[in-house]
Amino acid sequence: MRDMMLVVHQLTAGYRQGLDILTEVDLEVAEREIVTVVGANGAGKSTLLKAVMGWVPQRRGAINFLDQDVLQLRAHQTARLGMGFVPQLNNVFPSMTVDENLDLGATRARAAYVRERKDHVYTLFPQLRTAAGKPAGVLSGGQRQMLAMGRALMPEPRMVMLDEPTAGLAPQYVDHLFEQIQEIRGAGVTILMVEQNARRALEISDRGYVFDLGRNRYTGTGAELLNDPRVVDAYLGDTRDDDAAASLGEDRS
Repeated sequence: MRDMMLVVHQLTAGYRQGLDILTEVDLEVAEREIVTVVGANGAGKSTLLKAVMGWVPQRRGAINFLDQDVLQLRAHQTARLGMGFVPQLNNVFPSMTVDENLDLGATRARAAYVRERKDHVYTLFPQLRTAAGKPAGVLSGGQRQMLAMGRALMPEPRMVMLDEPTAGLAPQYVDHLFEQIQEIRGAGVTILMVEQNARRALEISDRGYVFDLGRNRYTGTGAELLNDPRVVDAYLGDTRDDDAAASLGEDRS
């Protein structure tokens, strides 16, 4: 069995005192896995990622990343340990060029290192290379998402968390982005993803978690969840519903 990179145990967290969004949540992510969290809007999926990163107050429980207790660390401290995060909204600097956005993701100052990391990102996302000198604000939605993911990869994270990566994307970009997520995993980066396009996300996932009202509801391999009638009836439904939900990207909890 692969070593667990991230272990969340009995986590309770929320934005305001006395108002918990997550209640006693458990989650594990092994090295080089793709793990997806799905559930209805408002289930606390995005809150989970923010709590792990250190952006949402954690009240009780434990979070261990690479065998280190990160429960009370701030986001910049967690990032230094090798955790990256791509938020759903406002994830690029529109007035800066693609190349300048990537520079912001390079936490090490050596010019040779920055060039090496940029070449890696441009190889993974060829469309960004051709747009390197353009302001990020003129990119398509799919290209902006690639840029946000590329910037998160600049400091060589061990794990990247993706919050609704396909939300609002044109259909032609959705499958392409999922393919690139698999390529990122293939390069050795562990992925923890929240995704409203649940069926498609679970198809590429090693394991998945279903959240309901801020609690664990079901867990299993991606294939097990896709074939569980309870999960299909309550959370997956018709594939057309997934496409519509991905376009709306409504889960901002």
